[in-house]
Amino acid sequence: MSIAWCRQSLHKMETLFDRTGAWAIVLTRSLPYSVPEAIVFLAGLARMPMRKFTIALTVGSVPIAFGFAAIGAGWADQPILALIVSYVLPILLLPIALYVMRLRTS
Repeated sequence: MSIAWCRQSLHKMETLFDRTGAWAIVLTRSLPYSVPEAIVFLAGLARMPMRKFTIALTVGSVPIAFGFAAIGAGWADQPILALIVSYVLPILLLPIALYVMRLRTS
């Protein structure tokens, strides 16, 4: 890997995060595995402004936290069902999140 290639890749990532980084953070907060953490890491590499990052993280995290709390409270007597819904629902919503992100890049 050459330095020029790394700089070019970083520039592309910075440009992408300028346009869709906030949406990427908001829309991936509920996803399982390490997807949200990877997006946050990439936002740091792309030098996303702290204010924009903090707002996107808050907007993406707070509703999701309340949503998962509601799922847990609603199915407190059926914890396995609550876990399954909490795990599967974000995966089912992934195509919608990707569609919205694609709209934002157009």
